[in-house]
Amino acid sequence: MASPDTEELTAAPLAAADVATREGTPPSDAHAEAPPAEADEHGEPSEPVADASVAESPAVDAEPDPTTATHAAETPAEYVPVAAPQRIEAVGAGKPRGRWWRGFTGSIAAGLAVLAVGVLGVGAVCLATGAPGPSVLLLVGHPVAAVVALVLQRVADRRYGRAAGLAGIAVLLVAFVALTVFWWS
Repeated sequence: MASPDTEELTAAPLAAADVATREGTPPSDAHAEAPPAEADEHGEPSEPVADASVAESPAVDAEPDPTTATHAAETPAEYVPVAAPQRIEAVGAGKPRGRWWRGFTGSIAAGLAVLAVGVLGVGAVCLATGAPGPSVLLLVGHPVAAVVALVLQRVADRRYGRAAGLAGIAVLLVAFVALTVFWWS
């Protein structure tokens, strides 16, 4: 058996005295007058009760009729439905074409940049210690090749179609020439 404080009993309308008693405020002349006549489930007026404290409460085990039950306890009076924001998608959205190609050529350009930094670092260490190191051609050629490859990769990333494809091929050619001239010759 549920206690009178459970939500099961809030589905039935309460008299002003019961509401005031439940809220902890003293009833103000709630017992002086009878509550207004309420309509029953068929729309016919029911008999008024002389005293609100004598009014019968609904049975605890009885469930409210789902066809006539109101959802006042579930939705507050201030509830205003708000439409969810719509997602606007660009035409042709999805996985961009050539993504793997740009990733591959970008990795080659980044590898050339790391190689140029490494060659410059080795050249600085060799200069500081007096040891023989890379030649001037290597010390200048690697950074130039890296800058050219990174500029071409930027073009490949910013353009679409044939221009992007040709810029990617040019990155591969610069990397091939740099490795051939500086390392394999």
